[in-house]
Amino acid sequence: MPKVVMLAKKYAKKFRQEAVIISGVLLPANTISATLEKTPVWIDTDLSIGAGTSTNAPCDVDDAYAVLSLFNAPSVRVEGISAVFGNTDVDTALSLARMLSDRFGPVALPVVRGAASALQIQQLAETEATLALADKLEKQRLTIVAIGPATNIANLILLHPELVSRIDRVILVAGRSSEDCHVFAGPKQDTPFRDLNFDLDPDAFRILLESNVPLVLMPCEVARKVRITGKQLNRLGSHGAAGKYLKRHSMPWYEHWVENFGTRGFNPFDALAAGFAINPNFFKCSMVPARIEILPDDTKAGRFGEPESYKPYLIASDQCVSPNKVLFCHDVDEGVADQLVQCISCPKEPSKFVSAVSHLNVVVDDVEKATAFYQRTLGFEQAYDEEGKMDYPNLSPVSFARDAGFPDGKVNADIRFLHHPIAGLYLELTCYHYPKEVPDITLKNTNDMGGISHAALEVTDVFEAYEYLKDQPGVEMLQYSDPNVDDDSVGLPQMFNSFPVAFFYWRDPYGVRWEMGGGRKKGLLRGI
Repeated sequence: MPKVVMLAKKYAKKFRQEAVIISGVLLPANTISATLEKTPVWIDTDLSIGAGTSTNAPCDVDDAYAVLSLFNAPSVRVEGISAVFGNTDVDTALSLARMLSDRFGPVALPVVRGAASALQIQQLAETEATLALADKLEKQRLTIVAIGPATNIANLILLHPELVSRIDRVILVAGRSSEDCHVFAGPKQDTPFRDLNFDLDPDAFRILLESNVPLVLMPCEVARKVRITGKQLNRLGSHGAAGKYLKRHSMPWYEHWVENFGTRGFNPFDALAAGFAINPNFFKCSMVPARIEILPDDTKAGRFGEPESYKPYLIASDQCVSPNKVLFCHDVDEGVADQLVQCISCPKEPSKFVSAVSHLNVVVDDVEKATAFYQRTLGFEQAYDEEGKMDYPNLSPVSFARDAGFPDGKVNADIRFLHHPIAGLYLELTCYHYPKEVPDITLKNTNDMGGISHAALEVTDVFEAYEYLKDQPGVEMLQYSDPNVDDDSVGLPQMFNSFPVAFFYWRDPYGVRWEMGGGRKKGLLRGI
């Protein structure tokens, strides 16, 4: 049997599934078919983009590139984020993760706090991160992209060993191919880069190595082959909010590298781990033994030989003697940086363009009267943002007129936003003073073709809602009674026989048709 086939079968057994070899990359089959099924990914990160330092030096930004590329990749579905100490403290990392998630990520994504310091095996304790990861793994398998110290993952393995088999793989930014591998970014750099994630918690990596969890190592020596240049930053800044955000915070980091290292850009270390989760075919990897060795500290030049100048190293190579094997990435295709920029600034999947339901617009004859109606019937309240009331009387800018479809640039309108305190839904009430359209409201029925048929709200008790609304001024119940049927229940909310859902329709004074329904299973955002 050819050696490569034997290796494939052995690797397949470790990953508990069939393995394949594409472009020299030995991988489990389900990482290849990105177009067939989204890879469920959990991100474990020490985000530091934009955080300050005691020396006023800029912080790493590559972790944000990793997170945002995973948010936008059509082959990946991000299931959650856990924060860990590393480039910054865990609370700063958590705050940044929540901010990125809120601005650019999937709605209602779990973002949780993890370890604040290195692994303490004698003092293991659950964190939000271990609890959230365990809960997710009990429901589904996961790929974990770990772009900080491996502390959270090691804690998970020690506290929940029964879930190890549910981890498809852990992709780590760590390791080197030999003790002689020292990574310099440019000619001005005096000492090589630390293998920081590993250095901050070697014990956590030892736990992972000995746990039989499938590991993928993305070392600094590979990231050195990929560079984000000023030209690519300009491309980022010209497309989308995420690209503009990254460019703004990346420029100080870029200038730091150019001035202090003598480079033409910076290496996006963490982003390559995300890149492997998105499309492993960009990378050339080998299955090799890995071990932790104690060797002279290469970041302390001139002190070799002194006791305090030794440190542990994570080395993965055919030359290692170890029962523990990892998939070690040793090369990357050209053009990965361009692909990364494209993924962040111009996502190709339509679902990535839509981040949330914004509002429903209703054209009314009087904003105050409409506000009173929606407050009385549905409980909507005045909406506020950081600048105060979202209330805009006599709005008449030319840009608004043209965006609203009035090419002459003339408009005058009152606009007020209402917010529902429970459902989270916003209504935009618009009263046009100019141009003045025909005042008659087109009253359509729920089965009429064209336009949005109705807006649906989930209620706690359909029958109670029905009894309340039918007596409200301005409410028209849409009851399609059959004159041939002598039944008082015709037109009332009805329960389906096939599943426990009841609903009814009504129309408001502004022609909006509403459905009030109950019994459907609600998700994290109270949607269905």
